[in-house]
Amino acid sequence: MNAGDQFAVATAFNSAYNAGIRSGLAEEAAVEFADDIAMKTQAVYGRAFMSKLSRSKVFQTVLPFQTWVMQQ
Repeated sequence: MNAGDQFAVATAFNSAYNAGIRSGLAEEAAVEFADDIAMKTQAVYGRAFMSKLSRSKVFQTVLPFQTWVMQQ
């Protein structure tokens, strides 16, 4: 992951964590909330997070830039 991606994920996580704490969540719940928000809002490019179709060589050749969109 490059520095820009790390910054974006950290910003999303920290913002959600702070929002959770301000709304009265316990620390552990705020961490879970922030992790959920970061996962939903930031693209995750690992193979484990791609659909079986997205992992196929044919799909990657025809639609190479669909990884992020397909995760939504």
